[in-house]
Amino acid sequence: MRSPWPRRVVRRRLPGSLLDWAFDPRGRIRAVPGYIPTDRDDLLARIAREWDGLNEVISSVPQGRLSERPTGSEWAIKDCLAHVATWLRVTLARMEQAPEHQIFGMDQVTYRASNVDALNRAADQLHRDRPATAVLDDLHDLHARIVAVASRLTPAEYRRHLAR
Repeated sequence: MRSPWPRRVVRRRLPGSLLDWAFDPRGRIRAVPGYIPTDRDDLLARIAREWDGLNEVISSVPQGRLSERPTGSEWAIKDCLAHVATWLRVTLARMEQAPEHQIFGMDQVTYRASNVDALNRAADQLHRDRPATAVLDDLHDLHARIVAVASRLTPAEYRRHLAR
């Protein structure tokens, strides 16, 4: 049987309950075949389920602790949430066919030459000093916008987005 992976893709196993992910030569993540939502309704159900889970975890942490960095860690919880918000912005930009480079404060040439680690560093520098409340507001806004855009996708549009 022929492998579903392009030759230049590196497979890595991430810890925990995360599935296999593939990284292309530029360090961008590609999901494993079979893990992608089958249609718009499946996508919306997964978004709702994961959003509820994320909110359950966030609500279990006292607001004041969201900005504390654990000993030995470079990131506080709010920094992790800002990281999630950054990649939600990328998702939204792709859904709306908008430029992504501005999300990272880069010009297009620098953005195209950057791998995922460089993009994460740039995003971290942009959002490091933001208060937890602003990060949470961002997350809620981005979630609502993504659900709104995804809700309007026709089956043909959904398939076109998958093909990108």
